[in-house]
Amino acid sequence: MKSKTLLGWAGLIILFVLMFLTAVAFLLASSRPDEWEPYQLRNEDQRGVANRFGTRIMRELVNGLGDIKPFSFTIHEEEMNEYLASLDEIAFLAYSKDEVARKSSELVAAMDKVGIADPVVDMQPDTLTLMVRTKKGNKIVSLDLVFEFTDDAWLYVKLDGVRVGLLPLPRGFVSGSLEEVQGAIGGVGGERNEPSLQDLDLIVGRLISGIGGKPLPTRLPIVESRPKRIRDIEIDEQTLTIHFVPAPEND
Repeated sequence: MKSKTLLGWAGLIILFVLMFLTAVAFLLASSRPDEWEPYQLRNEDQRGVANRFGTRIMRELVNGLGDIKPFSFTIHEEEMNEYLASLDEIAFLAYSKDEVARKSSELVAAMDKVGIADPVVDMQPDTLTLMVRTKKGNKIVSLDLVFEFTDDAWLYVKLDGVRVGLLPLPRGFVSGSLEEVQGAIGGVGGERNEPSLQDLDLIVGRLISGIGGKPLPTRLPIVESRPKRIRDIEIDEQTLTIHFVPAPEND
């Protein structure tokens, strides 16, 4: 009789602990990271951001890629989050001279299709964290990304950590959802054969598609007469710097 009583109390204690842990996990998953602060910009503000994006890309990146010397390009966390909040306007301005002008961002449409929105990045030493909000459940999913370069000039985008809210999860826990997102985003810019540095849809889309998968080429065929490749991506607190070097002829 006494043993049955002890077993009963043990069962109640285990049940209580499980309920407590479930509640803690739910609260952590429902919490929003302090770093997730999506920009809410008015249309006129988005147009200003898009114009600044286009001007800076053309002035700094295109000039650097057209030179024979190595160069570096730095983007700040605040700038990147402004760009991500203005994807529609950047897409419209970048392709407004096409025969059929795009009126919205393909990347935004692809994210909407898989039920995510409001992308935000956080930059910390050696790690770029990409955060999105799920429309179903209204949770914040964070992916910690690190960049690794091979000796033969390929880039791996590795998944170093996953969280829902403030709850850490095994990386395999989100593999299926990540593949679904990558499948939808992988087609972004598929009809455009020539890459453009102003095509933020294509750049971000390829970055997301490469997470945890095949290596990405580092050679940039923007200026074929003076080709460059990415030698390194350096991430510090609130800054990301891309280092470019001339690409060998047989690269």
